[in-house]
Amino acid sequence: MKKTQVYIAFAILALVVSIFTQNILAFKMNVTYELHYSAEISGKGQFIINIPIPPKLSWQETLNVNGTISKGEGEVYYDLVKGYVRINSRNYVKYDAKVYTSITGTYSSKDVLKKLNVTLDEYLAEVRKDLGENYVKLVGPTYWWNYTDPRFEFFLKDFLEDNNITSVKELGKLRISEVVSMIRSYVARKLNYMPISGGRQNVFEALNRSLGDCSEYSDAFAVFSRYIGIPTLRCIGYVANEWNSKLKEYDIIGHAWPIIYVSGVGWIPYEVTVGPGYLKGSPGDVSPKYICLVIDEGAKSMEYLDLEKEVIYDPEEHWVPGSSSAVHIDNLTVTLEITVKPKPQIEIHEEIRANSLSILVMLFPIITTIMLSLAIMVTVGAFREH
Repeated sequence: MKKTQVYIAFAILALVVSIFTQNILAFKMNVTYELHYSAEISGKGQFIINIPIPPKLSWQETLNVNGTISKGEGEVYYDLVKGYVRINSRNYVKYDAKVYTSITGTYSSKDVLKKLNVTLDEYLAEVRKDLGENYVKLVGPTYWWNYTDPRFEFFLKDFLEDNNITSVKELGKLRISEVVSMIRSYVARKLNYMPISGGRQNVFEALNRSLGDCSEYSDAFAVFSRYIGIPTLRCIGYVANEWNSKLKEYDIIGHAWPIIYVSGVGWIPYEVTVGPGYLKGSPGDVSPKYICLVIDEGAKSMEYLDLEKEVIYDPEEHWVPGSSSAVHIDNLTVTLEITVKPKPQIEIHEEIRANSLSILVMLFPIITTIMLSLAIMVTVGAFREH
């Protein structure tokens, strides 16, 4: 009887493991970051301005904002989903805040793996249906991702030849995960990582020069993926890059990376920059070191931004939120300084490489099925024996 009870317990344990482990295996850890804001805005007359805070995405969520107007008067409104603090004031205001954002570090969760294991044609049919009228906007050419530029034809032909493909239609039969990996590999071969000063480069000039940093890597990926029909945007934010053992905190650097849309999941990141300190993973892999502050839609410059609807951000990247220098927008002078600290201040170790864990996640259903089947067989045998 005791032997039978052991077998039954083993079967129950296998069932519990098969149900719960698949849901938690892909998750590494949660880290809450504390962002310190100091914004000073001066001008003439009434103004409304939107200060960016991390928007809600599949891997991140801003938990709360503790802010106050320390000088001047005005009204403040928060939108934690779209990601902004709206300040309505007159002439002058100084605003200080602490913003708490939670990042869930994931590596190829089963939902993402399943969605990326279909052909490009199947993927495109699903996202077209899911996004409706917004689809055209999310794959159309923009100022920074202008695949109607004649120069794009040369690089498109080069990309196809590089992958032994005669036409873009052939990509439709490949898995979407293969297609985006092909684009990433091509961009990595064409660009050599070098920090670029003086603002954002035209993507075709960067490909010609074979030089670029995260902006150029992201732009090159976006122009190819949008041309193929993959809804693509770009995150502007931060990476907790180097652990400072003396201060017990990270050195935070600015960064940019693409995000692609997956039906039923939402926007997922895909790190394409081949440079020091950046994640080398698969689509959907998220390091808890990454914080997305602004979602870039490829607009030309600040002149085209509606500050009552969109957050302050310079698409030419001569100035980005987080730098402490002042910027002039319309008749306003804005100084916005953002500092980031992990809270709690812990060192994040990425002990398991994303690609290895992706394989483990894919194999796990097979392993658990075998384990459960064996447990049932042993248990049935034990009953017969009893």
